[in-house]
Amino acid sequence: MGLNADFYAFRNLGITCFDGTIYRFGESPYEKYQLYNCLDTLWVDKNGDFSFFERGTATTKEDLQQYVTDNDIKFCISFGPILVKDGVAQTTNTYPIGQTNENYSRAGIGQVDARHYLYMMVGNEGPMTCTTNEFAVYMQQKGVIQGYNMDGGQTGEIVMNGAAYNYIDFGNERAVSDIIYFATALEESE
Repeated sequence: MGLNADFYAFRNLGITCFDGTIYRFGESPYEKYQLYNCLDTLWVDKNGDFSFFERGTATTKEDLQQYVTDNDIKFCISFGPILVKDGVAQTTNTYPIGQTNENYSRAGIGQVDARHYLYMMVGNEGPMTCTTNEFAVYMQQKGVIQGYNMDGGQTGEIVMNGAAYNYIDFGNERAVSDIIYFATALEESE
């Protein structure tokens, strides 16, 4: 199963870490966002466990790399906001991206337990849309202990067995810059 991760391909915000190395940590070209750490960051360690940096937490690239090294971080996702932290649904009244207070399509990932995850999407039509705060409550009700909002709308897509599983907003899909892919190392059984 594959699904979108943080941004569609046309944004350059947030922190980028892959395979334990910080690649993007600097000022944003978008004046209204000012700094690299204007977004909450989801960190995933070697065991697949989630942790967060709230926006504004990071100080220098060196300190951030030390955090990555000390915690054996494999990669991060920059979009947000944090939806559920330590089992508690978070409230977000303002956030630089994502139409947090409007009813909109949502996509998020949550950790339920060790190597047990939930990817959740809320559609774009009728009563199926929600605010970010409502989405946080939905994820918490599903047992998520660490939950994170990802890009929805025209990039929020789940692909299973080679086919799209959900409707894309406005019938027009955006190119994505990265994905999260779940696979197994177990052989198929007969």
